[in-house]
Amino acid sequence: DRLDARWRLHNRAVPGYSTDQQLLQLEADLRRDLPARLWLVIYLGNDLIDIERDYPLQADYAKPRFKLENGRLLAPSTPLRQERRPAALRSLGLGEVLFEGLPAPRSGWRSRLAATALGRLAGLRPPARPADAVERHLETRLAGNLELFEALIARMARRAGEHERTLELVLLGGPALVRRPDGDSARFQRFSAARIAAMAKRLDLPCIDLSTALAAGDGAGAIDDLYFAVDGHLTPIGHTVVAKRLEPFLDRPAAPAGAHAP
Repeated sequence: DRLDARWRLHNRAVPGYSTDQQLLQLEADLRRDLPARLWLVIYLGNDLIDIERDYPLQADYAKPRFKLENGRLLAPSTPLRQERRPAALRSLGLGEVLFEGLPAPRSGWRSRLAATALGRLAGLRPPARPADAVERHLETRLAGNLELFEALIARMARRAGEHERTLELVLLGGPALVRRPDGDSARFQRFSAARIAAMAKRLDLPCIDLSTALAAGDGAGAIDDLYFAVDGHLTPIGHTVVAKRLEPFLDRPAAPAGAHAP
C-alpha cells in the first residue's frame, strides 16, 4: 500500500498451492497481462516435499503431480481424484514423511509421543538428531525431489521468457527456523534453501532468501510474534518484515524490452 505509482503489483498467490500447481497457474496466467518480473515464493517448510505427493501435507484434496522420466518433465494425469485425503494420511507430518528410516537419537514414550500430531499440538519436542546424520539423510532422501524441482523451475523460467517476463525466486522460511533452529524441520529448511539457491545460480535466476531475516526477527521485536502459533502462517508483524526485505528489490533493473513495468 505504501508503494508509489511506479509499481503495479499482482498477487496471484493461492493458499496451499505447491510448486507444481504454481507452474500450471503460471502457464495459464501468462496469457493475461502480467508484470515484467514474476516473483515465485517457495515455502521452505514443505514445497520440496509436496511435489512428490498426490496429497500435500497440509491439504485435504489431491493436486496435480508431475513426474520426471529420463530428464523429461511429464504432465500430470487428469482429471484429479475428488475424494478427500485418506484418513491414514491425514495425521502424517513432515517428520514421518521426510525422516522415515533415520533413527531417532533415543527412544522412550516422550520421544515417540513428540513425533505424533498430538505431541506436536502439545508442544513436545523430540530430541535433536546429529547434524551430520541429518545432512547425509537429506542428500539421499531428496535427490529425486531436487531434480524434479529444478525441472519445474526451469520450465517456469522458459515459459516466462517466452512471454518476455523474468522469473525470480523468493525463499520463505517457516516457524521452525525461529522456534527450534536445531530441530529437524529447521535443518531441512536450511538444506532446502542452500540447494535451491545453488539451483537458481545454475539456471541464472535471481534468488532472494528471506529465511535469515525472519529467523533473526529483523528488528521486529520478539521473534515468536512473526508466526501464528496455531497454523504457522505469518502474522501482520511477519508480513511487515517480509515486505521491508522485499521492497529494495523492486528497484532492480526491469526485464526485457517490450515488457510491462512491474
